[in-house]
Amino acid sequence: MPNYIIKKLILKKPGKIFPQLIIITFLFGCFSAKRAPIQNVKKTDSDSSRIAIPANAPKPLSPQEALKLFKIAEGFKIELVASEPLIQEPTQVCWDEKGRMYVSELHGYNLEGQLEVEDLNKTGKLDTIVQRVQAAPRYKKAAETGTYGTIKRLTDTNGDGLMDKVEVLADQLPPAYGLCAAGGGIIVAGQAEIIYIADKDNDGKAEVIESLFKGFQSGALERGINAPQWGPDGWIYFGRGWNGGRITGAHLKEPVDLPGSNFRIRADGSAIEPVTGSTHTIGHAFTADGESFFTNTWKHALYAIPIQWKYLSRNPNASISSLEADASDFSTVFPAAAVHPWKLARSNQEGWRKLYDQYGIAESAAEGYFTSCCSPLIYQDNTFPAEFSGNLFVCEPAQCLIHRSIVEHEGPSLKVRRASAEQKSEFLVSTDSWFRPVSIVHAPDGSLYITDMYREIIEDYSAVPRFMQQQYGVNHGIDKGRIWRVSATSAKSLAQTEKVDLTKANLEEELESPHYWHRQTAERLLWEQQGPNASALIKRRISITNLSAATATLDFINTLRREDTVLKSDVIIARRLGKLSSTINDERMLLQLALSLGYSEDKEVFDALVNLAKKHANIRWMPDAIMTGVNNRAVTMLSALLKDPGRNSNMLLEPLAASISAGQDSREISSALIAIANAKTSVAQANALKGLSQDLKNISLSVEAKSALNKMIRAKDLAVQGQAVALAGKLNLGDSKALDSIRKKAAADARDAKLETQQRLAAIALLADSPDEFAANSLIAAWPTANLTVKLSILDALISKGTRLNQLVEAISNKMISVNALTELQRTRLLERADSHLRPRVEAELDKAVDQDKEAIYAKYAQALGGEHDPKKGETVFKQMCSTCHRVNNIGVSVGPDLKLAYKNSKETLLRSILFPNEKISSSYEIYVVTTTNNETYTGVLVNESAGSVVIRQPGGMDKNFLRKDIKKLESSPTSLMPEYGEAISPDDCANIIEWLKTSLAIK
Repeated sequence: MPNYIIKKLILKKPGKIFPQLIIITFLFGCFSAKRAPIQNVKKTDSDSSRIAIPANAPKPLSPQEALKLFKIAEGFKIELVASEPLIQEPTQVCWDEKGRMYVSELHGYNLEGQLEVEDLNKTGKLDTIVQRVQAAPRYKKAAETGTYGTIKRLTDTNGDGLMDKVEVLADQLPPAYGLCAAGGGIIVAGQAEIIYIADKDNDGKAEVIESLFKGFQSGALERGINAPQWGPDGWIYFGRGWNGGRITGAHLKEPVDLPGSNFRIRADGSAIEPVTGSTHTIGHAFTADGESFFTNTWKHALYAIPIQWKYLSRNPNASISSLEADASDFSTVFPAAAVHPWKLARSNQEGWRKLYDQYGIAESAAEGYFTSCCSPLIYQDNTFPAEFSGNLFVCEPAQCLIHRSIVEHEGPSLKVRRASAEQKSEFLVSTDSWFRPVSIVHAPDGSLYITDMYREIIEDYSAVPRFMQQQYGVNHGIDKGRIWRVSATSAKSLAQTEKVDLTKANLEEELESPHYWHRQTAERLLWEQQGPNASALIKRRISITNLSAATATLDFINTLRREDTVLKSDVIIARRLGKLSSTINDERMLLQLALSLGYSEDKEVFDALVNLAKKHANIRWMPDAIMTGVNNRAVTMLSALLKDPGRNSNMLLEPLAASISAGQDSREISSALIAIANAKTSVAQANALKGLSQDLKNISLSVEAKSALNKMIRAKDLAVQGQAVALAGKLNLGDSKALDSIRKKAAADARDAKLETQQRLAAIALLADSPDEFAANSLIAAWPTANLTVKLSILDALISKGTRLNQLVEAISNKMISVNALTELQRTRLLERADSHLRPRVEAELDKAVDQDKEAIYAKYAQALGGEHDPKKGETVFKQMCSTCHRVNNIGVSVGPDLKLAYKNSKETLLRSILFPNEKISSSYEIYVVTTTNNETYTGVLVNESAGSVVIRQPGGMDKNFLRKDIKKLESSPTSLMPEYGEAISPDDCANIIEWLKTSLAIK
């Protein structure tokens, strides 16, 4: 692609830089992609040509044939419930209170890709460019009419257990990602809309079709808001889909801004709110304890931390590091189906294998890894053997299997492991490669129903090489779909199973049913009929006044979660609960108690919270739990912990001080500094100072506070001194000789090439918080002796504040800093931050940038991959150049992608990743740019979003917390945080790094 076109796109439209960079990346791929050999094509008898369907394409089987090919765990059986032509492309099933079965269908998946390859096939030629590409816009537009949702009701009219009658309640809805019964009808998760439908006159057609909520973000059809299911609290919970949005609804009083998390709604459309946790594919599951599991494509056991959203939103000055955790330490699966020929061909052809290596070994390997995890379920019935109670089941449609894990508690954390009988196998597999399980649900009789989309290719069409799309097609199976029933061998058959109708049942008795669906449905009906104060529901609950240390863990936690807002006004109950903190040993109960006590403003209760911090801050998530409730009492707690820290409270000092800093109250910050100066230990001082400096702005301090700060600047302990200097830099205090001396030392350290990279980075971080003119001059002076990592840090420090841009542009103009040293993201930020007077100079300098001949550089480096290489030297270079963002064998920090499976990638793939990281950016490591309200900018990997904060991880592994109230703009960038090394690393050094990665990781 001509360089002047790229430069024009980058430089002339600063307001639209990110979309243009995406376009450039796409165009670069089109111009630079390599072509594989063209295969023979088969002509038709007509004037146009078509591509022959390969003889090795797997053929669909009849339901009866497919049934014979299942392999299921011992003691279980599988039966067919429904199939085509009654259903096509099903996504989930549910039952209403009368026991009638409903199914949602999603039509149009991969249709845009199919339409494009059908046109391509008319040319009689195969498109063999090695690239992953979306369909052209005109095909996406053409696919819209064929992309919709359908809701059907299925009936078994002759009692043989097989559904034989279908009624189409609603058609041409938004694509349906799941459904649940509610309010005498069905609530449907559309792609970006929640819909209520009802067949009030029972004629098989829904005369009520009402939009409850709109405004959700949408993207590719592979996922949207999904999997509605009733929670234990009378709300309906959904998977998040495409990252929230501004939600409107006919029954909402005002629009609601949802973040990128899962959410819940009232069935009547009167409320919608976020919840902790984020489904990254489709589906989520509640445990009997109320915990929530969800998935991403390659992690099957993610779960929400045990801090509900109502607590997260209490303290606007508190930042939570992460709202989800991973319960699993394995990613392998054991499928039985033959690998589809397109996957084998892709993994065996060098060009394609190398392209998909960049997505990780799970993507480039033909099989053996989770790649499409979805629809988790925790089994909560009793018709399976006892050891299956509480097990986690997960669909893996790309591998044609259902995986099972054993769930265990470790304090408040969750862990999963393989069942002893399934160490090298799966709970359910099929040798039919069309079996595509996408959902599992509890049925009324205690069995599990599996929704099977039954199609040849379940993957997003863009994952399939284009020439293979042309040969195999990407939507075969649009006329098919199956529902399967899994039950214990001893269970009754489908034909023997009794029909249910809870409209005629005693709901109070059904609350005690051994069957999960009965219990859940009875509870729902009581909620709908009588509200949360239904006598039958109240009878099952323990009152908050009756809680004690002897209360069962689950009862204790659920009671507090349901009733603890009463602690805002009831001092007697609050004090009684506060006294329990010294008698409880269960970590889960202690964590919930800390969350609940945070509602009380009473001093005695607050003292109990302080004691929890002293004794139990080492419990996972305890610091976060306490932080949600301190709000305007952070200084009081900080002072108490500094005076008498107990054995564990040091873990809480940094977040407490950070929340004080975020409040920007000069009196509180002054009080905190005085308390820190009088702390008992230097470790406590350093931790508290680090937190206080995180978000501190240039505010006035009291005389006593300045004296305390200057005392710590002169401290003998280097950690205390360093943190005090950093804090003083943010306050722009110029009246301290000690501070000036330390800044001068930092400037010298930044220039000293003999120092370790981490020491130089620490000096640059200190300079970044120094007065602008001093900082800019010192940073530029350090440039000539800086290695690549240090140079990137220098540039970030110069660009972060607009007041330093003049010096940077001057240094570029004077050839002190090469314009080619700026990463693509840094060039973008520089251009965007330049004011109208400076922008012409910036554009002129960026126009001088020399575009790298990437393929020539790659070819030169690739030659060095042959022969013998020294892994020890590779380890040394990794420590110097890569360890600020990657962690391998306990070396470095985890900012960029996990490299533990890097040894399985080809050397060539690893080389391209080192030289040109922008060619492929994992969605899990997308870079975000945060612009604060005072116009400073920061870049890093998005680690977490919560009710009140955003966390990004920067090179060096430091997490930077931003309160939402201080964020002016948060936007993603289509570039990598990792620099394009070009020729900054020698070919031999690259080869040595790769040799070290492949040899050292392979033996772990």
